[in-house]
Amino acid sequence: MSEDAVINTMVTLVERLSDDEEKMNALVEKLAEMVESRSAERLIELANTLAPLLETVSVFMDSETESVVNNLIEALGAVALSIDSNTIEIAEKMMDALNASRNAEPVTLMGLFRAMKDENVQKTLGFFVKFAREFGKRL
Repeated sequence: MSEDAVINTMVTLVERLSDDEEKMNALVEKLAEMVESRSAERLIELANTLAPLLETVSVFMDSETESVVNNLIEALGAVALSIDSNTIEIAEKMMDALNASRNAEPVTLMGLFRAMKDENVQKTLGFFVKFAREFGKRL
């Protein structure tokens, strides 16, 4: 899908999600930023995957359920506005690492000590320790 097609699809989505012009402009700006950083490609893939499912399910929804789904979509749009490109980049790297680690072997205590010599393991543990401290402050 071309960049213009991605932007047009997102603009159409924004128009459906909000009547508030200010929110809509902010969302369009955020989505344009995502397109520039190539983060939007996964979003479009997900939308293309979910669209047929949503169309099928919508046949069985009453107006109250449809309202709940629309509210959920609007809430997700608001969350998307609060996510910066750095957060998206980290999440993508985490997903890539998760996919690459699916067939991991069990590690012994000695294996853990040996792994601590690996600079990548040290960086990752540093990230998790920092995250745990910051998250703990907010609990």
